[in-house]
Amino acid sequence: MKRAFAGGGDVRTARQRGSKSISYSDIQQRVGLGQSTTSQYLAMLRQAGLVVATRRGKWTYYRRDEANIARLLETLRDVF
Repeated sequence: MKRAFAGGGDVRTARQRGSKSISYSDIQQRVGLGQSTTSQYLAMLRQAGLVVATRRGKWTYYRRDEANIARLLETLRDVF
């Protein structure tokens, strides 16, 4: 989970777009990272349950997983 937040760029991009889906290429352009680095960060965010990937033809779109993010925030409030 910690590594998923370390990059920050992907989370910022998702937050800017709200709960709408955003394409992989849009994310890569916005965060200004290389293809490999962007893919690694998105994989970490998916594994942490913070984003959901959806394939549409050749394209992959990402959106926040609102339910998991809400649970994470609730847990953090309880802990701190």
